[in-house]
Order: sequence, then structure tokens, then C-alpha cells
Amino acid sequence: MIKFFIFFISLNISAQDLNNEFQVSFQDGFDNDVVSLKVENCGVIRNKILKSREIGFTGVRIEFYSNKITVFENRNIIYEEKCSLNLNKDLKLHLILNNNKSKILINVNKGKYIGLSKNIKKDQFKFQQINRPFEYD
Repeated sequence: MIKFFIFFISLNISAQDLNNEFQVSFQDGFDNDVVSLKVENCGVIRNKILKSREIGFTGVRIEFYSNKITVFENRNIIYEEKCSLNLNKDLKLHLILNNNKSKILINVNKGKYIGLSKNIKKDQFKFQQINRPFEYD
């Protein structure tokens, strides 16, 4: 019975992940860095302190649905907000890393999985976009 229950939970989490329009994961290089993220007019994260683990992931992931945004930290929901985005055009990510502002344009048709890492030498974001979920060891 326990194996079935664990399997069912695993299927439920995977199904929820497939329903999102796109997601952003904060990945490697962060070491107590202060980060903010806004997508178009939707505020997502404000002054969040991030620290990457050995697996190359901070544990913070944002999932964007048709009418809401959900922020996860270590698989727990820490924030939700109603917000609508026009996915038929490029989306502007407004980012702040340790008071350094930057913008990234994304087209979700090029991949719904966005990875943001820290470029340690320049104190800026590195951007990666793929068509399948990121895997962390």
C-alpha cells in the first residue's frame, strides 16, 4: 500500500509539472546572493537570498500557469499570485542580482524550462532554455 501511495504522489507531481506553461529554476553559482525576479508586470521573487547546493540547484523553482504563478522552495509552495501572461509574444524577465539589474527576453516556444545561474566572475545571470525538465543529481 505504501509503494502505491508513493507512486501516486510521484505521478501527481509529474502531472502538475506538465500543466505549467513554463518554469524558471535558480541553479548554480549562488552563494548567499540577493535575487529579485519580475516577469512582465508580475512580481515573483523579491530580495530572496539564494545559495546553490552541490547538485547545482538552489531549490527555488517558479512555475507559470495560464493565470497564476507558483513559487516552490525545496518542493514546498512558498508563494502564489494570480497573474496572466501573453505567451504569444516574447516575455521580459526583469532580474536583480545583488543590486545589478538586467533583462532577458524569452520565447516559451524555444523551450519551457528556463535555468538561471550566476556568472561568478561578472556577478550576472547565465541563462539556459531547454525543452525537457532539468535533472539534478
